[in-house]
Amino acid sequence: MISKKIKRQLEQVDWDFSEHLPGTSKTIHWYPGTFPADIPTTIIQALTKPGDIVFDPYGGTGTTALEAIRQARRARITEANPVGCLASYVAGGALLLKAVDENLPKLLCDSLRQILWRLDKNEKYQLSLVAAKESENSLDDVLEGLIYPRPAAFCVLFSKKA
Repeated sequence: MISKKIKRQLEQVDWDFSEHLPGTSKTIHWYPGTFPADIPTTIIQALTKPGDIVFDPYGGTGTTALEAIRQARRARITEANPVGCLASYVAGGALLLKAVDENLPKLLCDSLRQILWRLDKNEKYQLSLVAAKESENSLDDVLEGLIYPRPAAFCVLFSKKA
């Protein structure tokens, strides 16, 4: 049940969001039913506390999950469309990597560019992240315990759905 205090706070919100809240995620991919990140941000702030689980049964591209993660909540989402699954998984993974080390998303993008270049040349590849202070770590190792399923398992599941 929502307390009177929270109800009053939510009644004071300008739900038009003519000015976006600072720091919210932006749309990462066009998707039916996409809405401003300000909506889940406001609701998550009002109704949950850090560490709580936020569940979105129609995850889409992961706007609600990204805002939950950004606000130190845990996120669980489901999505039937493979495009939404892939977009939300990649965006959520990148945000989690950034929480571990601010440089990891850039390293991931650089690695992906190298993979695409090697694929174009029909060369073999291995995805790895090399942090300045650490030895080579696989993407699965860095994301272990942060995201489910792990990237290798997600790829198997995704290829079956797609």
